[in-house]
Amino acid sequence: MTINGNDKSLQIQNIYSVIHNRYVIICQGEKISYFLSGLLTNDASKSCYTLLLSASGRYISDVFLHVIDDKTTIIDASNSKVLDLLSFYKLRNNITLEDISNKCKVIFSNNKLAIPGTICSMSDPRISNFGIRTIITENNCLDDSTSPNLYLSQKYSFCIPDGETDMVSSKSVPMEFGINHLHGINLSKGCYLGQEAIMRTFTQGVIRKHLYQMCSVNKSIALDNIDNGSKILNDKNEPVGTWCSGWQNLGIALLRSEKIQRKTQLTVNNIQVTEKIAPWYPRKILT
Repeated sequence: MTINGNDKSLQIQNIYSVIHNRYVIICQGEKISYFLSGLLTNDASKSCYTLLLSASGRYISDVFLHVIDDKTTIIDASNSKVLDLLSFYKLRNNITLEDISNKCKVIFSNNKLAIPGTICSMSDPRISNFGIRTIITENNCLDDSTSPNLYLSQKYSFCIPDGETDMVSSKSVPMEFGINHLHGINLSKGCYLGQEAIMRTFTQGVIRKHLYQMCSVNKSIALDNIDNGSKILNDKNEPVGTWCSGWQNLGIALLRSEKIQRKTQLTVNNIQVTEKIAPWYPRKILT
């Protein structure tokens, strides 16, 4: 698949922002969907959101699959390790892998964009009407963003976990981050790397931690600079969870639900915050 494009006459009417630090890989081969399905948590025969896990079922990277045809799939990943892991597991499969990260940009927009040099595009599958992800050639975008904060605004408004911004590679447990509720795990598909741990959690485990949208009580206090993993404390100075990430006065945190059922004031780094469970959880979890 050839990637090129030099059209500088692009005029974009819709608002969009560039999603930085993404790793884009073209995967080609006769059995590419079969190969990827053996590694990823979702059905690789169609475009989807999915994860690459360790053998112990811990998060390695989130992945957006763009299925072009039965021999070509483009991966939009959050972690540079994905290419190395795919290369390792490729073995003797007749599959080619090409890193095109320096030849393209990942764009997030409110509507589907008609852009010269578009490589592929899909609705973000995590929740309905969240936005559109488009991969375009590097030379086909006049401005870095028409609305630089569009993706961040959507991410924190809907409390969406996003790659290493919120999860820790080789440590985070996918179901604690609700990835199964964000259409990232197919619980009925065949074997894949880390499946045993996922199914054990699903059938036998109790998920005690959930994602919460956080907001500073004093709206003028920004939450951008709080480190991932910072402890969140209740009014008795007891830890009730950990911080994931923040933007402006909003944040995302992983909290133990039973620890915050009573009305309590939470703090992180001595900043008072309120909590609200992520809106995309099923009703049985929300109640």
